[in-house]
Amino acid sequence: MEIWEVLLIAVSLAMDALAVSVGKGLASGRAKISNMLICGAWFGGFQMIMPLIGFALVGIFANNLKFITPWISFALLAFLGVKMIVEGVKERKSDGADKKKRPEYGFVTMLLAAIATSIDALAVGVTFAFNDVSYSILTLNNIWLYTAIIGVVTFVISAAGNAIGGGLGAAFGIRFKFIAELIGGIILLGLGVKFLVEGIIAVSSQPTVTTAAIAAMSKGWIL
Repeated sequence: MEIWEVLLIAVSLAMDALAVSVGKGLASGRAKISNMLICGAWFGGFQMIMPLIGFALVGIFANNLKFITPWISFALLAFLGVKMIVEGVKERKSDGADKKKRPEYGFVTMLLAAIATSIDALAVGVTFAFNDVSYSILTLNNIWLYTAIIGVVTFVISAAGNAIGGGLGAAFGIRFKFIAELIGGIILLGLGVKFLVEGIIAVSSQPTVTTAAIAAMSKGWIL
């Protein structure tokens, strides 16, 4: 997996956190540095931790599932992409019914929001395990670098979203959240298709065992 792909995944994953951060900024009606840091730290931190958890849960089985991993990666990313798009459409249809709710930045509220917006990152950690990502920091293709990128990108986007939300009107904010989630969903869908196509090509290029070869091996075993 290339760094640019990780960056795209990071931006896509940050769309849910961005939507929440924008909503909180809109409801507060002004941009505050403290609120920006709270949103960035909570959402960025959980987006960095969740892929590590997902990676650890399945990483040990990755080498035994080479032939089905492209399908798993595609299914996960496609699901996340469609989910993000559907949620964006629902949010737009609701016309921001919840936009007048008072924003809260307390521990419990932010914890629940951070967990809810980082579930997708847990699933992405699973796809990392199925794409030869390593634990070793001696290689560029390692889980620590990837999760750090996801965390930093989410921190920046969430903090910026909260600041932007604080200075925008409610109507524009709802439209902005819909566009952000739509773009994020399309990116995840595109990456899922890319992983599937690459996996199918890789599997099809593997040498196959012919009937003659099987017969020869059987003969050798009998002898």
